[in-house]
Amino acid sequence: MPRYLCLLFSILLLTGCENADRSRQPGDQALALNIYTEPPTLDPGEAVDVPSLSVLQMLFEGLLRAGPGEHPEPGVAERIDISDDGYIYTFHLRESVWSDGTPVTSYDFAYAWRRVLTPEFPMGHAQLHYVIKNAEAAKKGEVPVSDVGIATPDSRTLVVELERPTPHFLEMLVSWSYLPVPKHIVEANEHWAREAGPSYVSNGPFNLHSWKHHNEIKLKKNPSYWDADAVHLDSITMTMIEDVTTELSLFEDGDIDWTGKPLSIGLPTDALKMLKDNDRISTAPLAATYLYVLNTTKYPVSNNKLRQALAYAIDRRSIVDSIAQGDEEPASGIVPPSMSQRSYAYFKDHDVAKAQQLFAEALEELSITIDEFPPLTLIYNTSESHHKIAQAVQQEWNEILGIKVQLQNMEWKAYVDRLMRKDYDIARISNAALYNAPMAFLETYKSADIPSNITGWESNAFAELLNEAMDSTEPQDRLAHLREAEELLIRGMPFIPMFHMTSPHIRNPKLNGIYISPGGYVDFKRAYFED
Repeated sequence: MPRYLCLLFSILLLTGCENADRSRQPGDQALALNIYTEPPTLDPGEAVDVPSLSVLQMLFEGLLRAGPGEHPEPGVAERIDISDDGYIYTFHLRESVWSDGTPVTSYDFAYAWRRVLTPEFPMGHAQLHYVIKNAEAAKKGEVPVSDVGIATPDSRTLVVELERPTPHFLEMLVSWSYLPVPKHIVEANEHWAREAGPSYVSNGPFNLHSWKHHNEIKLKKNPSYWDADAVHLDSITMTMIEDVTTELSLFEDGDIDWTGKPLSIGLPTDALKMLKDNDRISTAPLAATYLYVLNTTKYPVSNNKLRQALAYAIDRRSIVDSIAQGDEEPASGIVPPSMSQRSYAYFKDHDVAKAQQLFAEALEELSITIDEFPPLTLIYNTSESHHKIAQAVQQEWNEILGIKVQLQNMEWKAYVDRLMRKDYDIARISNAALYNAPMAFLETYKSADIPSNITGWESNAFAELLNEAMDSTEPQDRLAHLREAEELLIRGMPFIPMFHMTSPHIRNPKLNGIYISPGGYVDFKRAYFED
């Protein structure tokens, strides 16, 4: 660690506790955060990335809302009736309004969901709606979207018919994919979500006050929100600074109230040990896994044994202990063991002999020698920790397998575009649970047609196991089918599991009332500063 950085961090550690809140006045309920990059969109239907979702969770509210209890909290839905056979859900909406005063209706929800299920709509996670009758067929253009199992008997009643009973359906409703959009606004202006202004209308705890692109987003408390009495913050200001050292300095200077995950990209890796030794860091486990996705449609990554060799060669424990340093656990699968109730590994970490054996078999299947093996490119979004992890993996693959890997970091929006176009060999992503069930990690890989399946991998046997899990009425049988499906997925290796993630961060000690969901989204609805 460079000497000047050691000095900087030593000063920060000594002064941070007293400086972090020095600019706050009694009664001030203005929150300042850093979300590290420009959200590509603030349209709930189009969002697929963490920066966009972090902001949208503050601006909108769905039928239900994630909360610290065992079950989701009521949102716009005041009451829910479920048929005895589990196929029909009837949602009775409370009286609530959009930020322009227009009532939030069942028609807004139906419009939003049907909108993302039209074949031409660029929705990355449309598969979250496929539990609804005819939703997948509509997205594929096989039936009209009007045939989807969504009905609106009146403005305050929404009836949903499912393809099959889905025990975790209510858990799914907390995801942004099921948020409403203001039908009266979107139909009048297809570009409604590009700027802050009269066209941007929301129904959550906060309103979009201003959006200085690539600079700052400011939210203000929504006085029209149905539960406004529970909202204590007057404003939330979000900057977009990618450098983690600068972010930590801003926190120590009292300019922001939170530094680190899951809101931003992390804490400086060179400072983590000192911060931990001084008990500065708070860490919450996440239902999220750090992965390297593999483009199975592209030579030579299309070879399964090559993908397995790349996975087995990596020393995850070393990466977690020396680089990530957030009490993460090395991963051999995608579903966190606590969620799948799995007590065993799907493969051995850093199995050098097996990796070399598989690589030799891959070369034979590809009919090439090691000298003819083409260099691979590993891409990742700009981040100090992503870069250091990539360097470690690059070195291991070279030393163990003898292959060359080029590293390429990219700005976030361009990076997401590359992933969605499958224009890559290997790429870094974080896969977080969009709802609190193992299926949240697995359903993306059910078909290569799913837009968010950026690996291009699919398996009929895997899809059938997921269907069997959905049809299971006993929870333990369902889990057994899902574990079998995950094991098959890992044998196909469309991604390399690296580690199950945590959220190391430091926050203003006076900031309370925060909820961090298992998927890593921070809810500030009830947040407040103590005087």
